[in-house]
Amino acid sequence: MKNVDERHPHRVQRNVRVAILTIILRILAACTAAAAAALVLALAVPGAVGSRFASTPNFLPEMFQRWPTPTATPLPGYLLITEVMYDPDRNEPGAEWVEIYNPGSTAVDLHYHKLGDEETLGGPEGMFQFPPGAVLAPGEVIIVANQTVAFYEVFKLLPDYEMYESHPFIPNMLKYASWTGGNVELSNGGDEVLLLDMQDERVDALSWGDSSFELDPPIEKVQQGHSLERLPADIDTNSANDWSDQELPTPGKVDLSRPTPTATVIIGGTPTPQGPLNLLVSEVVYDPPGVDPDGEWFEIYNYGGGAASLEGVRIGDEETQGGGEGMLAFPVGAIIAPGQALVVANQAVVVSSTFGINPDYEVYDSDPSIPQMLRDTGWGSGAVNLGNSGDELILLDWNGSILDALSWGDSTFAFDPPVQLVSTGHSLERYPPGSDTDRASDWRDQPAPSPKQVDLVPPTPTPTATATPAPLSGVVINELHADPDPAQGDANGDGVINIYDDEFIEIVNTAGIPLDFSNASLNDAQGLRHTFPPGSVVGDGCVILVFGGGTPAGGFGGSLVQVASSGMLGMNNAGDTLTLYDSTGVEIAAYTYGTEGGDNQSLTRSPDISGPDPLVKHSVAAGSGGALFSPGTGVDGTMFPGCAGPNR
Repeated sequence: MKNVDERHPHRVQRNVRVAILTIILRILAACTAAAAAALVLALAVPGAVGSRFASTPNFLPEMFQRWPTPTATPLPGYLLITEVMYDPDRNEPGAEWVEIYNPGSTAVDLHYHKLGDEETLGGPEGMFQFPPGAVLAPGEVIIVANQTVAFYEVFKLLPDYEMYESHPFIPNMLKYASWTGGNVELSNGGDEVLLLDMQDERVDALSWGDSSFELDPPIEKVQQGHSLERLPADIDTNSANDWSDQELPTPGKVDLSRPTPTATVIIGGTPTPQGPLNLLVSEVVYDPPGVDPDGEWFEIYNYGGGAASLEGVRIGDEETQGGGEGMLAFPVGAIIAPGQALVVANQAVVVSSTFGINPDYEVYDSDPSIPQMLRDTGWGSGAVNLGNSGDELILLDWNGSILDALSWGDSTFAFDPPVQLVSTGHSLERYPPGSDTDRASDWRDQPAPSPKQVDLVPPTPTPTATATPAPLSGVVINELHADPDPAQGDANGDGVINIYDDEFIEIVNTAGIPLDFSNASLNDAQGLRHTFPPGSVVGDGCVILVFGGGTPAGGFGGSLVQVASSGMLGMNNAGDTLTLYDSTGVEIAAYTYGTEGGDNQSLTRSPDISGPDPLVKHSVAAGSGGALFSPGTGVDGTMFPGCAGPNR
């Protein structure tokens, strides 16, 4: 494996063993070039050497064997294919290779992951599985070559794995015969590369030339000896635009640099969807001190776990397409990093002089160093000029669907009742910044506006004068999610789709009084999955929501949100039994499902709470609109009545 250098993220450090081998080669300077190259090829093995050296009676292999093997606790994670060489200038297909990068924050267990070019179960092309013990640490890349010897001859570099054995010290990939019995030989005219997880679901894929299997339009073909490289290496919009023609292939190196935004964009086009956008409007100054509207600004917050492209995303105060107010589009190359709060100013120089902070974008050109937003005249013919007595601000995705909105004063477009007006110089601030219940209560009057900053300090719970919660009884398992969709399955809203973390169980209190879940337990057929911590009190008609893992981000309808205490819910896609016990071990509720749970969506009662067994697939439930899940809310996305008050 290769580590991404923290000082130069686009470079990869070679293993320290290679440095030792360099010294050895200098000592052996009298050897022929061919002999020296053969020595490197025989000894410069990345990673732990393992037992193949154990029987070799000489110093160097024994020294290598004693290097400590890195340890990790591998977890399911997020992987991207970052470079592919499908048409090497010699030794084809032996010199073909694929590079894989882990942009996440946790190690990924590669065993049971598969790599190949056969897109259909039982097809004629090839698919290989990583060997046991294969792990990819955060920020590292690996190279999988067709054959080590052919790859080394071209790049003078050893891969991490090879598909067909040509060198005894490079681990072999394993043929995944249950998928296909063919060979991986990447076609120059058009082909695809797929990375599959342990359930044979696509983690990542690309297609080029005459193959539109994954990308349509596909990536354009490159010349012989060139590679296809993902730029930046950690951005995935599921489009051919993610890929570049790399004249000088760079196996083992990734480029994380961001493109420089340009001031041109085609308004009215249809960008290719990149996956869920975890974006919220987080602060708005609609009545600035001094000149109005020059000092107006608004802030967008990325509460997800990954960077997001803003190309095609629009924001403005025109609520109806074709209306007379304004709508603005972000320029080509605009990107928002995870956890970033990005500011759009009416005029940059005014906001800079007031707050001492340069905004990220501006509407009118007052500072040539600040990129300009562009007017989407196809949506709104006017200017964005936020009304002091009442208006709305709307954030749209590339399809014109509303990502987020708020309204204040005399506008009830987003909320009814709307957010109350604030004094001149104050802002409207979302608090907490990643919570969205689609109510005016998400917003507060901020007398000291703070552009580019969000308040992540959790709110202090307000004591409520409620009766002592009753013993646990009268609950309904209303929704369960055993099989997150690989492309749209980010149920916990943390920006990462994970087959374990995005599982959830939704339990509704129907007892007519507050219930205390403290020390209650949730089991499946394998045993204990979650123990509810002390203080787990749920108001009448509200919800307690348990995710498998991750960092849940969002309002979830005001429900009480927890993460499985065991580290996962582990619900079986083919069927399982979920049982809720009170703190004394008495069974309170249970539900058994079958293979219907393994269809990339949740199972839910229809209608909510009162719907009969068996639960139905969420996308076909009445009012779902085809949605795959609705954690913490009704099937139609509305709040449960009991979650609206302070006694949730």
